[in-house]
Amino acid sequence: MSVEEKSIRLLRENPICDHCLGRLFARYGRGLRNEDRGRSIKTVLTMEAHRMLSLPGMEVQAEQNLRALWVNGGFEPAKQALLYEGKEVEPQGRACMVCNGMMDKLAEAVQAALDSLHQIDYENFLVSTVGAEEIMKREEDLAVSYGLEGFESVKWEINREVGKAISAVTGKPVELKRPDVLVEVHPLSMTVSLKLSSIFVYGRYRKLERGMPQSKWLCSYCHGKGCAHCNYTGKKYPTSVEEEIANVLVPLAQGSGDKFHGAGREDVDARMLGDGRPFVMEILNPKKRRFDLSGAEREIKERSAGKVEVLGLRFVGPTMVQRVKSGEKSRKKYAGLIESEQEISEEDVRIINASFNNVEILQRTPTRVSRRRADIARKKTVYAFQVKKVGPNLLQFEAETEGGTYVKELISGDSGRTVPSVSGKIGKLLKCKELDVLGVEGQYESEGI
Repeated sequence: MSVEEKSIRLLRENPICDHCLGRLFARYGRGLRNEDRGRSIKTVLTMEAHRMLSLPGMEVQAEQNLRALWVNGGFEPAKQALLYEGKEVEPQGRACMVCNGMMDKLAEAVQAALDSLHQIDYENFLVSTVGAEEIMKREEDLAVSYGLEGFESVKWEINREVGKAISAVTGKPVELKRPDVLVEVHPLSMTVSLKLSSIFVYGRYRKLERGMPQSKWLCSYCHGKGCAHCNYTGKKYPTSVEEEIANVLVPLAQGSGDKFHGAGREDVDARMLGDGRPFVMEILNPKKRRFDLSGAEREIKERSAGKVEVLGLRFVGPTMVQRVKSGEKSRKKYAGLIESEQEISEEDVRIINASFNNVEILQRTPTRVSRRRADIARKKTVYAFQVKKVGPNLLQFEAETEGGTYVKELISGDSGRTVPSVSGKIGKLLKCKELDVLGVEGQYESEGI
């Protein structure tokens, strides 16, 4: 059957709008919108039916076709043809059986999207249709029943038409891979919702005060709800590096929250000094995508009362998260103090300084974190470990290790869970009294986004 034959059969048996009729034959004819394609089909059918009215023996079929085009197709020229020939015309029938008239209201979705987009910063966008399953099922049933192979999904048409309309008004392009904002059209209610892509800010942080975790640490008793143990804050510690940074960046971006991605982490009681630890702050649902990062650096230092500093903030892409996370395994430099239960001799110092140069150690997950981490044995390399005696029972040390090395357990031995250990080498009970991270290897600043 030809396009015309299938179309008139469809219209005689079903009410179908221009959009949906054109979409059922979307494969045929390039450079046509579905609405134009459907109207063109109805135009040809109307002209042919009007011609057939004057042919002997064709009058009944021709009139039936014209009435189908008007009553089921809502095609005004078909109505005018009937009136011109002196025929009575009944009112138009039901709404389109495929979209129920929804496709004629796309302008409402476009306006709703423009109203919402006006309130945010974005450089590009993408349209997605959500909740069109009922419409898709009806069009698929029609395609199967009438042997139509060239139809396209209603979702494609909505996405395309709404996207073109938004772009025409705003001048912003459609971005298929990583759009700043996803415009979700809900066709049954003809409403719109926005999903804003995260923005990512890279930098390095310095933690200048002990007793602060890298990320927000919920109370282990109430898990964030608030109880007497946490003074009803819901947190084990009053603040964290993440919170001090997010308290500035999230409001600047008018975001809804954050995710913190660091190149490893230091212990709560350790400081992060030197050039700082690389991190990426992912800001969720940002209404603003660009703001003054130099001012943010100053504000973070001021608001944290000097506890946290950030260096080299810059906007990056999401791929930087994985680059920073992979930095967990890079070299780390440390300094601190070791306390001994027994007096330390000069021989002890010599042994320690000679024992840990490019040495591989085996570490099981430390006892202090075993309740929240899997008990795994890991091989780690200690590149350098040097000590200097600064008191009868006190050593000052500097170390350089492979990322992921538990430095406190390298010193204490953790009851044999780390082998070899500094304590084991000299046969004395040692513990790390103070620990500072001096450097985290990685040339992230010279890498692309």
